[in-house]
Order: sequence, then C-alpha cells, then structure tokens
Amino acid sequence: EESLADLNGRLAEPLLMNRFRPNIVVSGGAPFGEDHVGRLRIGEIVFHAPKACARCTITLVEQETARTGKEPLRTFASFRKAKRGVLFGQNLIHATTGTIRVGDDVVALAMKAAESVRE
Repeated sequence: EESLADLNGRLAEPLLMNRFRPNIVVSGGAPFGEDHVGRLRIGEIVFHAPKACARCTITLVEQETARTGKEPLRTFASFRKAKRGVLFGQNLIHATTGTIRVGDDVVALAMKAAESVRE
C-alpha cells in the first residue's frame, strides 16, 4: 500500500490497487520496501521473492471504462526503470503450503539487494 501511495503522490489522478491485479497486498513499511525482502512468511506460509514484477501495458487500461493512457508506466519510468522494464511489487513463490488470511502478520525472514532502478 505504501508503494502505491508513493506512486499516487506523483500522478495527477491516483490509481486503485486493483489496476495492478495483486494477489496479496501488504500495508506497513516504507514505500518500495518490498524490493529488499528475499524471503517472508505470511501467516503460516513461507514465500521466496525471486524478483520484482516488471509491469506490462495492461496497467495502462482503466478497468471500468477500458480507456487506455500513458499512466502509470510513464511515471514509473521516471523513477522505477530497470533493465527489464518498470518495477512495481514482487513475484512470490510459496515454499510451504497452508492458508493465508486477511490480517495475517507478514514477517521478513531474509533480505536481499534490490534490483537496480533509476530513482
């Protein structure tokens, strides 16, 4: 949530989280702090975060109207551009199985170096 709030502070019109089609949304921490988490536990499940999510052009589509524009990729390119594209969020792979629920604690188990982005 803090990463989206940072992005929205840079946009003329704020975006909703669903524009990015997340499976899991975390609140608390610093904007883009997820870049540094290598392994984490949500509830009873351990996840590995192998890489940041490079965003595709589907994020340019306003879901309610199907109109397309240049945001958020244009703004991301000004401060989140990497070799693979603009980065927002993390790809996660579960290492254990179980159930996660809204409100579960999120615990960082191991940190990593963030992918190099232009800020």
